[in-house]
Amino acid sequence: MFKAFRQMSLSSQIFAGLFAGLIFGLILVFLASINSSIAHFIDTYIVVGFTVIKQLFMNALKMVVVPLVFVSLICGTCSLTDPKKLGSLAGASISLYIFTTTVAITLALMLASFFEVGVGKEVSQAVFQSNNAPSLVEILSALVPNNPVQAMASGNMLQVIVFAILFGIAISRAGEQGKAIANFFEAMNHVILKLVTIIMHIAPYGVFGIMSLVIYNTGLDAIINLASYFAIVILALLVHFSVTYTSLLVFFYWPQPS
Repeated sequence: MFKAFRQMSLSSQIFAGLFAGLIFGLILVFLASINSSIAHFIDTYIVVGFTVIKQLFMNALKMVVVPLVFVSLICGTCSLTDPKKLGSLAGASISLYIFTTTVAITLALMLASFFEVGVGKEVSQAVFQSNNAPSLVEILSALVPNNPVQAMASGNMLQVIVFAILFGIAISRAGEQGKAIANFFEAMNHVILKLVTIIMHIAPYGVFGIMSLVIYNTGLDAIINLASYFAIVILALLVHFSVTYTSLLVFFYWPQPS
């Protein structure tokens, strides 16, 4: 069985881990309801073990985010033969991001309103204290990090992106010395992608542990109540992918008749 599981595609393995975690979580709920001794054993050993698995997997995902973004942006920026193209590329990327995000938000609101998501559901009150939003001056002043290492350690992605772009431009303008640094980051990018591949291959087991823990702690009723929400999210993603992005591809890349 394990050999057949390893021969499945990665996405199939993740879904298998998801459903296996769902079933195993229900089994834990049933066993815990038999008597208090079994429930104590599950809470003391199994839940603790799954909590460790969950935290390790989440930490592994967070671990590669900053290096992946940093190195990828440096490789992409320093590969531009003409750094002046970066301005137009950045403008087009930002415009496309704003457009697709606006369409996605509008589509989600329309579907939520049409299917009346959340209508009639009782929501428990929670205490939330919002922080004051930073001013525009503070946001603009914080774009360039005064300590890039600290920005990476704290996960400040905006500062990491700015530093990576500036560093990539500097590499592209450094001549022969810059080519050696560029080759280093190309090799580093290849290594980081291999690291991401390794982490993704342990994703089915991480998903299994997380799903089992969620089912045991919240119960199946909470998952059923969220089923309609997840269905609407999946529908919105499918529509956004099949309509919005397909239309953009047809508009920009469809071959014109000669």
